Amino acid sequence: ILTIHSILRDRPGVLSTMLTAFADAGANILTVNQNIPAGGAATVSISARTDRMALPVDRFIQSLGQIPGVERITRVSNELIK
Repeated sequence: ILTIHSILRDRPGVLSTMLTAFADAGANILTVNQNIPAGGAATVSISARTDRMALPVDRFIQSLGQIPGVERITRVSNELIK
């Protein structure tokens, strides 16, 4: 399970684009926690299963950082489930 923490601009479609990127990569989203935007940005945490992803997790996180409106992205954890 991969958990990321991000800061997203308060613009339409930024979170949707990020969630679509997870789905397109083959990740199964488990939780999404978004705070109310303040100062033009909101913090968002996403946890997802990554066992079916086509690309390495590090490269996937880098690609998330390239999404317009993503100000910062941090990997919180990458747990192995048995």
